[in-house]
Amino acid sequence: MNEGIFYAQNNNMHYNISLPPAHLSSFVQYFWQVQVDFANKKNFTHISTASSCSGLQFYFEGGFGNAQNSSFVSFEKAAVFHGQTNSPEDFITNGSAGIFGVKFYPFAVPLLFGVPATELTNQILTLDILLGSEGTALIERIYTARDFTERVGATSQFLINQMDVTKPLDGRIVDAVHLINLRNGITDLASLLKKVSLSERQFERKFNEMIGFTPKSYAKIVRFEYAKNCFETNTQSFTDIATLCGYYDQAHFNRDFKALSGHTPKAYHRNYSALKPDV
Repeated sequence: MNEGIFYAQNNNMHYNISLPPAHLSSFVQYFWQVQVDFANKKNFTHISTASSCSGLQFYFEGGFGNAQNSSFVSFEKAAVFHGQTNSPEDFITNGSAGIFGVKFYPFAVPLLFGVPATELTNQILTLDILLGSEGTALIERIYTARDFTERVGATSQFLINQMDVTKPLDGRIVDAVHLINLRNGITDLASLLKKVSLSERQFERKFNEMIGFTPKSYAKIVRFEYAKNCFETNTQSFTDIATLCGYYDQAHFNRDFKALSGHTPKAYHRNYSALKPDV
């Protein structure tokens, strides 16, 4: 479950975001927190889309359940690592809930957790399982923190201690990631190979180990994220967005968007724009 989008019946929702301190900015994008409070018990939905990046989430108040699972698996009082993913899910709650999260850069996993990113793709792991006693201690600090600022401080200190500076990142892969991001996923393998001066096989192996996806799959998700951002920041038509994002045609755009968000472009845009209730 990543930060995705949230929609509900009214505006009883508070969202905070904070950039990391300078010494974490190479692998942490930002810290975020959302709190919702509904006395009327209307369902509140979190659309967790495919994401090119991994992150941490702490459910410090209330809980969310998987909307697709009839048994309503709960994230109440949970703390999890959510790997980079190409699989969308919807989560719901019908009362008060609070989530604090950290969004990493794509190449953070090997540096922070000492394993190839491929091992954590599409994985949701509790922090006590992933990090042992250190994860348990972090959970306690987050749950006892008084506010967003204290949660950011506690998590920042933990990440500083967790970072393995003895494992330098491959600058060629970092450069390739930055290029894909700069081009909003609209790129091709040939241009990336020229940039990194590696054989195709070497490049794909190294990229997969560090990022958790092949270059092609990563670019596909980045392009989807760009299209999603276009929905959220302007009023262009679906056709114009599809063209801007380099899709061959509207059908291709619709198919990719549904696969990576779980919703058609029209339904996603409606939920984001109108904050529709899930009833």
